[in-house]
Amino acid sequence: MTFRDMTGSIRSILTGMSAYHKNGLKSDDCLGNIGVLSKSELAKLTGLKNGCEFRIVKINDKGEIVDVYRSAREAGRKNYMSYQAILDRINGRVKSLYAPDGYVYVKDKDRDIQEAIRKIELDSIKKARIGLQKAIHVQFDF
Repeated sequence: MTFRDMTGSIRSILTGMSAYHKNGLKSDDCLGNIGVLSKSELAKLTGLKNGCEFRIVKINDKGEIVDVYRSAREAGRKNYMSYQAILDRINGRVKSLYAPDGYVYVKDKDRDIQEAIRKIELDSIKKARIGLQKAIHVQFDF
């Protein structure tokens, strides 16, 4: 088998596959550091490393967790919204706390969930005070 035959057979094996560095160092081209995965497997692997893929939590107006989704796209698909509307709320690009469907969406991290629940509590307190007038100050002379 000649070198030309070997490279042709390697290319036919690798069709639809992607090579990657196992340790993440692009400068380390050692043969033991090069792995081969399908493009979908590689996307899952690199997406988890760079933080692009994260779970989404859906919280109602009482501060209860209603549902958990694998990604913003799944949350958008299941709630009939664009995933960008959910991402905008998660990243703080929108002033409104609630999404158009009346729920709050946050990343599945304890700190983010607690912060969202606190904002919901403050919002409900603010809504409860609407319509109440401040009592006038009365001074009694005895």
